[in-house]
Amino acid sequence: MSLTSLNFFVFLFASLVVYFLLSEKYQWRWLLAVSCFFYVYCSKTLSVFIAVTCISTYVISLLIEKSELRYKDEMKRIKSGELKLDKKLAKKQNIRRKRLCIWAAALINVGMLVVLKFWDLIFTDINTRFFGAAEGFVPLLHIGLPLGISFYTFQAVGYLVDIYRKRVAAERNFFKAALFITFFPQIVQGPISRFDQLSSELYSGHKFEARNLSDGFYLMLWGMFKKMVIADRAGIMVDYVFYDYQNFTGWQFWVAAFAYAFQMYGDFSGGIDIVRGAAKMFGIEMVDNFERPYFSKDIPEFWRRWHTTLGTWFRDYLFYPMSLSSAAQKISKSLRKKGHLHLAKMLPAHVSCIVLWLANGAWHGAGTQYIVFGLYHGILTVLSEEYHAKLVKLGDKLHINQSCASWSFFQMARTFFLVAVGRVIYITPNFGASLTILKSMFTAKNVGIFFNEGLYKLGLDRPDFYVLVFACMVLLVVEIFQERMRIREWLYGQNLYFRWGLAFGLIFTVLVFGVYGHGYDAAGFIYMQY
Repeated sequence: MSLTSLNFFVFLFASLVVYFLLSEKYQWRWLLAVSCFFYVYCSKTLSVFIAVTCISTYVISLLIEKSELRYKDEMKRIKSGELKLDKKLAKKQNIRRKRLCIWAAALINVGMLVVLKFWDLIFTDINTRFFGAAEGFVPLLHIGLPLGISFYTFQAVGYLVDIYRKRVAAERNFFKAALFITFFPQIVQGPISRFDQLSSELYSGHKFEARNLSDGFYLMLWGMFKKMVIADRAGIMVDYVFYDYQNFTGWQFWVAAFAYAFQMYGDFSGGIDIVRGAAKMFGIEMVDNFERPYFSKDIPEFWRRWHTTLGTWFRDYLFYPMSLSSAAQKISKSLRKKGHLHLAKMLPAHVSCIVLWLANGAWHGAGTQYIVFGLYHGILTVLSEEYHAKLVKLGDKLHINQSCASWSFFQMARTFFLVAVGRVIYITPNFGASLTILKSMFTAKNVGIFFNEGLYKLGLDRPDFYVLVFACMVLLVVEIFQERMRIREWLYGQNLYFRWGLAFGLIFTVLVFGVYGHGYDAAGFIYMQY
C-alpha cells in the first residue's frame, strides 16, 4: 500500500471517518490499530522486526527510568545517613547502569538494522571473491529490509537517549510507546520525530476541523505533484542513462545528473509532504523535513536544509557525543599545550564530521561508492567550515559585493553543482563506473546534444522532456515564493474560486502528467526501505 496508490487513499479516508467518530479519549487507540494494520499489510512477516523494536524500546526505557529513580532514592538515603555510600560512586553506578541500557538498545535495534541491511551485500561479495559463488561459505539471509527500518530505529534510539539525558520521561503505557514508533504516515520515510514533540500530538484527542482537512489535502496534492510528475519522470531518464552508462558520454551525464538531483528532491520531499498532509488531516502536526535545500549557499547549509530531522538526529546523538567525548577532549588539551590552539579547537569537530559522513555513506549502501560519497561530503563540509570566514574576507579585499543577488545566485549554483556531482558517485552500479562517468563529464565536449535532438534520446521523448523541465520550473517558482512568504496563508487569503481552480489544476496535472504505465512502479519511494 504505497503512498500514491488508490488503496492508500481509501485506507486514509476510512481511518479519518472512524477517527472523528470516536471519542477523543479513544482516538489514539484507533491510530495504533490502523498503524499496525498498515505496517502488517505492507511488510507482512517482516513486521516481527518492528515488534521487537517496540518491545525492547519500552522495556529498556523503563529500566533507564528505574535506574534514575533508584539513584534519587539512594541520594535521599545518603543525605539522611540511612545509606553508607559515596555520592560520586552512586552517581557513577547510575550512569553505568543507564549506559548499559543504551548499549543493549543499540545492540538490539541498530544490530538488526545493520545485519538486515548489510549481511547479504557483504557476504555475497566475500563468497563470490573467495569461494567462487554468491552462496558460498557464509550463508545468506535472504530476508529483505522491513519497511522504514532506519527511520523507526533512529526514532526509537533517539527516544531512549532523550530518557537517558532526562529530557523526557519514559512512557509507561506500552501501547502509547508503540504508537510513537509505528505511527503509519511517518513509517515510510520519516520525518524522524522527537518524543516531546510528537507524543502530545498523538495522544491528545482532536476535533474535526475543515481547515486541517484542506491543509492536509493541499500538502498531499503538492507532494504528489513533486513525486509523480517530477521524480518519477526524471527517474526514467536517470535509470536509462546511469544503468547503461557505457552508451552515453559527457553532457548526457550532466543532464541526467541534474535530473537525478530533481528526482531525489521530488521523491523524498514529495513523500514527506504526503505523510505530513495525511497526519495534518487527523489534526496532527509533524515537523517539516525540508527547507528548500537547493537555495543553500554552501554544503553545510544544504545538509541543514535537506532531511533536517535526520541531520539533527546525527548531530545530537552522534556528532556532539563524539566531538565532546573524553578522548576528543584529551586530544584537544594535548594540542593546546603544544600551542596549536586553532587545531585544538577544530580537530575534534572535523574528525567527528568525517566519521559521521562515513557512517552516512555506509547507511546508503555497502559498496565502495557509498563510502566515497560520504567522504566527499565530509571533506566538503570540513573545508567549508574551515575556510568560510577566510573566503568572506578575501571577497571583501577583492571588492566583491557579497550581499547582491548575483553573488547569492552564484553561491547557490555552486552548491547545486557540488551536490549533483556527489550524487553521481553513488547512483552508479559501482565505484569504477562512477570514475568512468565523472571523467567523461569533465572531458567530453558533446555540447551538440543541445542542438541535434540529443536531449530526447535519454529515455524521455520531446513531450515528456518538456513536461519535466516545465514542472521543475514550477517547483522552483513556488519555492522562491516559499522563501519569502507563507504560501498556505497567502492561499487562504485568495477567493474561493481561485483556490478551487488551483486545486483542480493540480489534480488535473497529476492525473494527466503523472507517470503511470504497465511495468513501471510510479508509487515506489527511493527511501522507503532505508
